[in-house]
Amino acid sequence: MADGQITEHLALLAGFRQDGEPAYEVVPAERRPDGLWQLRGTPALAQGCAAGDLLSVDDTGGYTVAERGGNVSVVSYAAGPGSLLPHAEALKRLLGPRATVETHPDGRWLVATVPVGLGFAMIEEAMAQWGSLSTAAWSYGNVYDDDDQPLNWW
Repeated sequence: MADGQITEHLALLAGFRQDGEPAYEVVPAERRPDGLWQLRGTPALAQGCAAGDLLSVDDTGGYTVAERGGNVSVVSYAAGPGSLLPHAEALKRLLGPRATVETHPDGRWLVATVPVGLGFAMIEEAMAQWGSLSTAAWSYGNVYDDDDQPLNWW
């Protein structure tokens, strides 16, 4: 990495399985001297955060966002059988050079990290255009809380 920091992997609590056991998502992150973690990638399942955010993480993998990094998380899942991998480059082109698109190896989902400064209208227009090319459903990963109320961090 350009800043000389070593990226580690952090297990974030993403919810609970049907049997009540915790489910985790492992994401690249950097532990800072102050004990916070800076996300280097945007999670797909651990909601409410995106790459660049600073997180306080407890021993169970539970987390709170201590500081926003200025990125919107857009999570997309295949709405049926098939892979989203063939459509990832199209989404990257639609979102532009400042966005990143990461895919699950089997193409079941992808996550786009988009600077909030590009605007929600641009994101929604790009996702609508992309939706006509793929069979994907999408949602914001860090814009609404569990009750579908805006987090208003932007």
